Amino acid sequence: MKAMLALGQLVTLGFWLGVILNFFMPFSAPLDSIFLIAGGLILLVHAIEVAIWRERIRAMSERFAMDCVLILVFGFFHMATLMLRQQPVQEL
Repeated sequence: MKAMLALGQLVTLGFWLGVILNFFMPFSAPLDSIFLIAGGLILLVHAIEVAIWRERIRAMSERFAMDCVLILVFGFFHMATLMLRQQPVQEL
């Protein structure tokens, strides 16, 4: 599970790097507008996610502000990482 979350975070980071790169060296049309629109929509969805889960994030985390920023970047992948930290480790 942790490997899948790490892979998801890596892919998400690659997407955000593409969005940032598009600001400085615009891609050819229509890729430039697709990256900007997709980046804006994903940022909006992640902001809504933070707003909805704010109290739960505050309860699960000692570093609330940093986790909110990480959720804005990674979304569900960081939220799932927080939830995994809260689950007790089961011994075999």
